Amino acid sequence: VWITDTQARTHRMFLGTTGSGKAQSLRSQILTPQGWTTMGRVQPGDKVCIPDGKTATVVSIHPQGFKRMFVFKLRDQKGQIRTAECCDEHLWATRVFATPLGEPTDGKYEEQVTVTTEVIELLKKGIRVMVPVVHTIEKDGAFSAGEQQWVDIQSVKKGSMQPAQCLRIDSRDHLYVTNNGVVTHNTEFLLSVVYNALIHASGFIYVDGKADSS
Repeated sequence: VWITDTQARTHRMFLGTTGSGKAQSLRSQILTPQGWTTMGRVQPGDKVCIPDGKTATVVSIHPQGFKRMFVFKLRDQKGQIRTAECCDEHLWATRVFATPLGEPTDGKYEEQVTVTTEVIELLKKGIRVMVPVVHTIEKDGAFSAGEQQWVDIQSVKKGSMQPAQCLRIDSRDHLYVTNNGVVTHNTEFLLSVVYNALIHASGFIYVDGKADSS
């Protein structure tokens, strides 16, 4: 979640069940050590590739029924177009710049975990937002994530309704590789809210309606 530097961020409440939102369509691709699979085929215990070149284990999956998809269009430094799709609550590791999209950057940015709807609003304001992508490496039949670069989000457009689910992996930063080497986030929404509160020196209250720590 990208939170602006205002007092509003200190008075927020989030309600939802474990694994709610943050979904991708079942047809979205996921990079694994054996190659590309789809979100619909991933099962708990499977290994997926993460941006640092290592793997993480899928801890759980959370079916979400049919969700409206949003299509991200990215352009890398070579002009190559990459796309990925997700629901409106999906999370992205982002760099948010002070300089508008299309203008030379002054190098100043904030790294945030940003929800899709917030990305859309930032782009409407002409704010430059970047996400990481990786090159895919294949060696002796094994796949992994290679060199990482940050690329501009050119647009986010409303797509079709698709069956969807989200997953949870056991890596520290909760990032995995989806379509076209795009790096995206798993279902750790609440932890992302807490993280942003902490880096802004804000307080937060955590209430678990299930009365457990899972």
